[in-house]
Amino acid sequence: MVDWETTWLHKNGERRAVSISAEITDLNGETCILAFVADVTERREAERILRNHHAELEVEVRERTAELAEAKEAAEKASLAQERFPGQHVA
Repeated sequence: MVDWETTWLHKNGERRAVSISAEITDLNGETCILAFVADVTERREAERILRNHHAELEVEVRERTAELAEAKEAAEKASLAQERFPGQHVA
């Protein structure tokens, strides 16, 4: 069994991603190639979109983590200042 992907040019001029599976088989004593071709264009596009969303989420998580680290540090500084000067409002 051999599997591969390639791009075919559709008769309307559009390029389509296809997955091909083929194997040599015996049919009534004659050696033949049995092949299956599947159009995977939409699947590949969905995978591309999913990878892009994943990358965008990674960036958002890093940014939000940095924001939370800054907020935590500011809160810890304010708490420390409050401990040093109890009863006073520290900004």
